[in-house]
Amino acid sequence: MCDKDFVKELYLAALESVMPRSLVPDALSYESGILQIEESSFDLNAYQHIHLYGSGKASVEMARALKKLLGAKISKACVISNYHDSIEGVEVLESTHPLPSQKSIDAGSYLIDAFEAMNEEDFFIYLLSGGSSALIEKPIFGVSLEDFIALSDLLLKQGLSIDEMNIIRTYFSDIKGGALGSKSVAKGMVLVVSDVIGDDLQTIGSAPLLPCHVEKKTVQELVDKYKLFNILPKSMQNILISDNILEKNSERSYPHFLIASNHKALQKAQKIAATQAKSVRIISDRVQGDVKEVADFILETIQRYPDEVLLFGGEPTVILQGDGKGGRNQELTLWVLKGLHEKGIEATFLSAGSDGIDGNSNAAGAVVCLEDYHDSIDAYLEQNDSYHYLQKRDALIMTGESGTNVMDIMIALT
Repeated sequence: MCDKDFVKELYLAALESVMPRSLVPDALSYESGILQIEESSFDLNAYQHIHLYGSGKASVEMARALKKLLGAKISKACVISNYHDSIEGVEVLESTHPLPSQKSIDAGSYLIDAFEAMNEEDFFIYLLSGGSSALIEKPIFGVSLEDFIALSDLLLKQGLSIDEMNIIRTYFSDIKGGALGSKSVAKGMVLVVSDVIGDDLQTIGSAPLLPCHVEKKTVQELVDKYKLFNILPKSMQNILISDNILEKNSERSYPHFLIASNHKALQKAQKIAATQAKSVRIISDRVQGDVKEVADFILETIQRYPDEVLLFGGEPTVILQGDGKGGRNQELTLWVLKGLHEKGIEATFLSAGSDGIDGNSNAAGAVVCLEDYHDSIDAYLEQNDSYHYLQKRDALIMTGESGTNVMDIMIALT
């Protein structure tokens, strides 16, 4: 079945459900100085100053919603994201993603200074979302910014999962793995929008405010697994082979509250599809691995459940071989499209990022039907140039920066 409009409607509904303007009013309430979330209450009147900090792709819109909720109660506010916006009473610092830069170092230094300046009479609310791993950074002593950028670049190109990347990056960072939280004596809480498989709090944004123990042995095992040692910056090679045992271990912890996840987005799409008398099934919110393997899994599932709406979430990976334009979502749609053609299956398939930006393109993803197949598809796949193939067929999904990030959403209509 080919119905691109219906599938896009489901994607946009899922996306709206995890937008901060929807999330914050649903998750929090505030009255007479009492901030309530889930079963926890925080008496903000008990503190001298209330600070609002944050980082990640959703931090700007989260800050906007929190500022609307708390108003003048907030004494100081600053968030770091991958774009700049204006919010009255909130300083917005623009940094870079997916690779860190000097802006990331500046942002990380700003947060470290801010956390060190707070005292025991202060309370902070930290807004944490995907992208923080690159947006805020401060390498450990002996590792330069250039080395850290090189590390991030090679990790992105070698097909590591986000969990694996964060373990390595945390080891060489003075802000990840609870290091930021250890620099303050203030009380605080963390509101989290998850962009990782399984919603592991120690992985989201590399856990700047959650104790995380990373052993050198674990890092060495990952380096060996992906044959990274010879391409690591020299400073990091020296740290890994030295006799010094650098164990990253911070004990200061703050309560974390997960207010948005990929699964919540899929549940919204399921609810919308069900209202239109569609048989709908959430298959998994933990889809990961190479896009070719993910495409095979999706094609098998499509064949297993005919005449249904199938929902998937997660974050596949791509090992780059060419220098084309696109991203994991667009490439996934091409591999699925190729499989649909080879198997003669009529279906509609969509894959798009919730942050609105896929890879090195300005598209969120794409939606395809069998009619979008062309014999030139292999040439585009070889060059990782899914964008230009899909652009020619008007199959791209363009949302722009969404202001949230809960990984990718995939929908198949069989």
